[in-house]
Amino acid sequence: MSKFVKRWPLHPIPYVEESLLSWIMRIAKKYEIYPEDFLKHELDIELETQDLYIVDINPPGHLLDKLSQHTGIAVNKIRELTAHSYVPLLIDTREPVNSNGISNSNLFSEYINQFNIFPRKQSANDKNPFGLIMNSNWLPWFDYKRFVNTYGCEDCLKEDREPYLRLYWRFSWMMTCPFHNQILKRVKMYSFINYIKFYFTQDTEEFPHSIDNLRIIDEITLQAVTKGFVKTPSGYLHCGVWIRLLRSLIEELSLLQKNFPQIVLEVITSLWKEHGLTFRSGFNRYKVFEECDDSKQLILMLIASSTLQSIFNNHIKYPTSGIKLLTPEVIGSQDLSSVYPWYISNSKPLISKTIDILIDEAVTSMRSDPQVVVEFRNIIKAFDKSGKSLVSVDQTLKELGIKITDNFT
Repeated sequence: MSKFVKRWPLHPIPYVEESLLSWIMRIAKKYEIYPEDFLKHELDIELETQDLYIVDINPPGHLLDKLSQHTGIAVNKIRELTAHSYVPLLIDTREPVNSNGISNSNLFSEYINQFNIFPRKQSANDKNPFGLIMNSNWLPWFDYKRFVNTYGCEDCLKEDREPYLRLYWRFSWMMTCPFHNQILKRVKMYSFINYIKFYFTQDTEEFPHSIDNLRIIDEITLQAVTKGFVKTPSGYLHCGVWIRLLRSLIEELSLLQKNFPQIVLEVITSLWKEHGLTFRSGFNRYKVFEECDDSKQLILMLIASSTLQSIFNNHIKYPTSGIKLLTPEVIGSQDLSSVYPWYISNSKPLISKTIDILIDEAVTSMRSDPQVVVEFRNIIKAFDKSGKSLVSVDQTLKELGIKITDNFT
């Protein structure tokens, strides 16, 4: 007979997008106990205060099981409060090594090279065009500084009925809060006996650059990490495509000059100049994004944002996989003489035409494949949990002669 597990009489429900550590701190506060003591005595997890962030990255399975037993919340719902919720859609894996403990040496190249923006010089046999010997613990977007030193939006925390840490703040894919148009700042999070306190340790005055473009891009990234898809000026993209494309672009912008043809290098250099910087100013030797300090990560994000805005405005055109996904017009790719004159253009994107084409293709797909209908309706459900939008969508599908289905086997 299984041992009876007593439910905790007090256990607040997790907030939307809350991190596991934040939720545990709020539970501990209900019982007026420090979170490290709460983990030790209630959940058999011994962690020092400075190591509590680990539960947001890769919590042990029995921690999730016990939390579920004591609160009645399903294990999979609790797991969504950790980095596991981003695997595999946004991040390929949470483990840099395989089941045999051997490092996956191709992880970096496979993630970074899926959607390139700029044509690069590289040999057909070169498996690592970035020329890096990667740290065996490398994982995309995982900057441990952002876990040890929490980042957050001061205004969000002030407006919260009860301040809580958003899981997506933990990752370096966002530098600003799109809701309040401000840089995310380092913050120390302390849980006392009966209250949680956030102490901000970073002054945004050290960031003199305009963040307008960055906020626009972060709005798209926020959609990716919270909704599963994004709406860009050129149409809709899967969340995983956007996140990987953004990561590829960031890495390209920090590569050395030798990696690009001269004509491409001139375009990249002009993007750095937009922010009053020479190409790779202050970066010295090449480092991957996750190993850069705060200021350098911000600079790379700012330049990436300017690049994406230029692509959306049809000012930069290359016949690459990344740009084909981001521009509404078909890019010529017949030969060099037809491609290179198109690198810089002032023409405006034909967004309406592209949306019409996408709608026609979607309708055709749903008529022929029931699984597409299921996936489409799931997106609508995720976007509007009230169900009101789904009623309207289903009515439209019926008028188009498309069978409504929730399951497909």
